[in-house]
Amino acid sequence: MQASVHQGDIIRIEGLKLPVLVTSKEIFNSTKQVIAVPIYLEGEAGPLHLPVVLCKSKTSGLAHCEKMRLIDLRARNWKPLDRIDMPQIIEVTDAIQSIFDYV
Repeated sequence: MQASVHQGDIIRIEGLKLPVLVTSKEIFNSTKQVIAVPIYLEGEAGPLHLPVVLCKSKTSGLAHCEKMRLIDLRARNWKPLDRIDMPQIIEVTDAIQSIFDYV
């Protein structure tokens, strides 16, 4: 059985070209489903393309917040790669929430 996944984890999912950042909270992730956004290594930053720096590898990328997906981890193999720190998690989840804000 694979380890649990946490908000802020960067994981590689079988069948996807890019690593993804898990943005959903642990209570949701306990269902073995996650909401995640892809991490691109190149591109320009913007309101929904936020720069992130991975904790272990110190590499950087862009979290594309508008490309969030629900991913069922029971249906695909996955492995943990890295994670981002709490200030970055807050910035990314705030950007995602802004997509759904009123007015």
